Amino acid sequence: MAGKGGYTPGWLITADGAVIGDIGTHGPVDEAGRVEIGYGLAAPSRGQGYGSEAVAAVTDWLLSQPGVREVRAHTLTSNAPSRRVLEKAGFAYLGLDEGEALYQRT
Repeated sequence: MAGKGGYTPGWLITADGAVIGDIGTHGPVDEAGRVEIGYGLAAPSRGQGYGSEAVAAVTDWLLSQPGVREVRAHTLTSNAPSRRVLEKAGFAYLGLDEGEALYQRT
């Protein structure tokens, strides 16, 4: 899934008119229908539900796109807040992948 000009989708996360983070895909959908997302929030905005809301919304949108069957995300095993974001957004833990925690939602 590439947008016009071959770029992959990405969005800014805003609150009260200020940019507090971003979320996007790490590349196009692969031949198996998988796409990976990545996200980040500014430190003062963490722990307030913005990450879970953004991940859930973008994942819902991605899964509604033709050819997308799975959305995946990697995070450091030690990053408990990021793991909670994914779990709150409905992702299931698949196990370790090259030393990182791999999550998936279908």
